[in-house]
Amino acid sequence: MGYALKVLEPYATKAARTVLRGRKLPGPAMLKKTRTMKTILLFILLTITFNSFALKPELNYLRKPNELNISYREHIIKTPDNFKLKTWICSPKKEIDNKTTIILAYGDAGNMSYWLNQVGELVKNGFTVVTFDYRGFGESQSFKINNDYLYYNEFVTDLVTVIRWTKNNTTENQIGIWALSMGTMRMPGRKFRSIMVDWGQDVTAI
Repeated sequence: MGYALKVLEPYATKAARTVLRGRKLPGPAMLKKTRTMKTILLFILLTITFNSFALKPELNYLRKPNELNISYREHIIKTPDNFKLKTWICSPKKEIDNKTTIILAYGDAGNMSYWLNQVGELVKNGFTVVTFDYRGFGESQSFKINNDYLYYNEFVTDLVTVIRWTKNNTTENQIGIWALSMGTMRMPGRKFRSIMVDWGQDVTAI
């Protein structure tokens, strides 16, 4: 019997190993406690999940591009419904400029300063990067936001406005969009094609 236990035990389930070893299985009280713990953990997980999808704009910048030695200029772009959007145009050195402009459309939290490390990597690889804050985010014009909402249609207006401004002001460059989370919002009637930048990141080009 001892030899059989030794052979079978590695292949047995936890409950089976308990029986093989002559121990008692967990009683009703223990099973009830386990189910309660699972319910509590599920509730916590769902709470975290729902909260992670809510809008969380941040008005204050963590830092500005020049603090990471990124050459940039600030610009205010006005939307068709007269909202002012703060933008940073971050530029690479002339000798590495690959004549490609990337618009960074971030997600539903923070502001454009939260993505400066990624912007810095793009600039180091020769890309011009246009970052912007949606209305109600960063230093763009204030906009009343319900933090329980996931999205506002006005954010599409903001992105389309930035795209149009970029197209009108970077005539020599091809233009791409690096869209994250909420930034991947669908724009009806617009066609996109994919391009691959040389360090491995897929972007969507207009």
